[in-house]
Amino acid sequence: MPNLRRIKQRVDHAEHGGGLLLGVAGITVISHGSSQAPSVFNAIRLAKEAVDNRVLDRIQAQYQRVTAPAADGE
Repeated sequence: MPNLRRIKQRVDHAEHGGGLLLGVAGITVISHGSSQAPSVFNAIRLAKEAVDNRVLDRIQAQYQRVTAPAADGE
C-alpha cells in the first residue's frame, strides 16, 4: 500500500500544481483546468521554487553555452 500511495502522489496533478511552461520570458505555471485550492497552492510553490533556483538564468546560461560555438564559427 505505501508504494501505491507514492505512485499516486507522483502522478496526482493536485500534488504538483502544474508544470513550468518553457519558451516565455518569465516564470509561467500551467495548471489543470479543474484545479482546487491545494493544487493552486502547489502551483504557486512551484513558481517560487523556480525563482529561488534561478531556473531562467540557468536555462539562458545553458542556451548561450550551446549556441556560442555556432556564432564563433560563422
